Amino acid sequence: MRMRCHGCGVEKDTDVRELATSTAAGLIEDVPLPPLYVVDCQSPSGAADARYRAALVCHGCMARLDLDMWTCAEHWAQIDPVVPYAQLPLLRTDERRDDPTAYAP
Repeated sequence: MRMRCHGCGVEKDTDVRELATSTAAGLIEDVPLPPLYVVDCQSPSGAADARYRAALVCHGCMARLDLDMWTCAEHWAQIDPVVPYAQLPLLRTDERRDDPTAYAP
């Protein structure tokens, strides 16, 4: 399935893995990774609606966000995303919450 990164808008095929270089355990190797990740995005500070939203991000945007586990609406806005926080889909609460294809329009 072809989907776009919510950060930069690049189109990715979710069925095709991308290679990323890993230096884990002192070895340099290419590791196949999914092209898009689901990032939990917390509502703005003090917002009445405290539900998380789902941001689909490519490897480049993941690096720009410098994430740990999740991000917040204010941090999301700092990368000047093509999909603003208010237009991100609500984060699913079922077993497909981390599956980018679950958020296809």
